[in-house]
Amino acid sequence: MVVPTGSIEQHGPHLPFDTDSFLCTRVVEAAAARASESGPVLLTPTVCFGASEHHMAFAGTVTLEPETFADTVAEICASLVEHGFRRLLVVNGHGGNTALLAATVQRLGFEAPVLAVAVDYYSFARDVVAEVRESPPGGIGHACEFETSLMLHLRPESVRRERIVRELRPQRFAAESYDLFQVGAVRAHWKTHELSRSGVMGAPDLATEEKGRLLFAACVEGLAGLIEELREQPPPREE
Repeated sequence: MVVPTGSIEQHGPHLPFDTDSFLCTRVVEAAAARASESGPVLLTPTVCFGASEHHMAFAGTVTLEPETFADTVAEICASLVEHGFRRLLVVNGHGGNTALLAATVQRLGFEAPVLAVAVDYYSFARDVVAEVRESPPGGIGHACEFETSLMLHLRPESVRRERIVRELRPQRFAAESYDLFQVGAVRAHWKTHELSRSGVMGAPDLATEEKGRLLFAACVEGLAGLIEELREQPPPREE
């Protein structure tokens, strides 16, 4: 069973609030369709609200408390386990959820006879990002070259191209990074409005539909492969 998760939050002046949830849903649906060629793949509806407190200075953002989000996903998964599912894959589309989901699947594995896995869908695009990105470090953070390219490919009518702005913020510490694909060793607390006036963190002006097509294909292929790998794993037995 696959459980997609995302967020409803600001994505600068040019992208819609449902960007994270929409992109995660489309990747999951396409990957499941591909993986279903060798067996059934079931999906839950997307958990569209996430942990987005760091965006709350921007109107329209909706957030859950971290504990609420983690408990919601855990209880969804526990319900699935109750009905006999023993392999669960939580696919995430929002950076604010990542650490919470890692802890959640670890907790699930101790509490129930289940193999629970969490992954950020965009992690499968790392190699393609290295090939196609034109932005400097920090150019792929939020409402950026990556997300805007995907939206131009999948739902171009929702991108307000005339409102695109670039905001690149120097890191505060040498080992800190705001780039999704150049993660630094330092993790420091921040709020989006402290780093960006527009809500953008990156270079969406470098986004193209063709980049989005390549990035989407990489995410779908990688996730479909993970679904196949999970299918091959023996289900845990009750102790």
